[in-house]
Amino acid sequence: MMVTGPIRDKWAEQSWEIGPLGYPVMDQYRFKTSTPLSDPAFVWTVFQNGAICSSPEGTEICFSADLSPEDLKRLVRKRFDDAFHQSPDNIGLQPEIEIISVSSWGYGFSSSRPREIIFRLHGFHDNGNLPDTTFVIDARLRFRLTWEPTFYEPETKTLIIELASVSVTANGLGPEQLSQGVANGISDAFRVPQKVADIPTGATIPPKVDLDIIDVLVTQAGGLQVLVNPIPENIGRTRQLIAQRTIAFLTEG
Repeated sequence: MMVTGPIRDKWAEQSWEIGPLGYPVMDQYRFKTSTPLSDPAFVWTVFQNGAICSSPEGTEICFSADLSPEDLKRLVRKRFDDAFHQSPDNIGLQPEIEIISVSSWGYGFSSSRPREIIFRLHGFHDNGNLPDTTFVIDARLRFRLTWEPTFYEPETKTLIIELASVSVTANGLGPEQLSQGVANGISDAFRVPQKVADIPTGATIPPKVDLDIIDVLVTQAGGLQVLVNPIPENIGRTRQLIAQRTIAFLTEG
């Protein structure tokens, strides 16, 4: 990935790829305006474990607002539970959910493929007077921001969950039929990526070029991290607090 100028210098200060940021995972990106030759340059690069922003006011490592692995598990379980409640079949979820693994970043041309998390959920099928059939779901999910194409930096981006793969193993009465049925139901529910929330970016139009939210990353531990513009620091800390409150709302209800 291409990293240049002050962002490259700041990355060098962090010991390059062996430092806390790791490798860059996208080409350096410039805030989108209709007159880039005359507008102030606000640019950033996302790395494996964070981001660096650069503007005429300085170059700094982005702040972050964090959703812990435990909170992310609760969010994912609620999404699956809501989908199961819409099913006409007598199926339900047990309360436990586990993170089985977190992948590394994958290969991509202009940007790398983000980390994916395998969540394990446990469920059952009510067979009436007969013993329940139990099943285990291993769902590989990815989380990212998406938005409609525009000539300007979007004012809102949408956090979505995408299903990369799913496998279901059942035990009890009719395990094969149940496994296939649950897997098909989950695939159908995620045929269109699930919207989690609309997140205001704080993007402003020229002559003032500014932004609050840079991107979203899955952490190595299996949490979610919202990357926040740190420039200048006093405003950056306010942005961080607002982003932390916003992301905390995702697990409520």
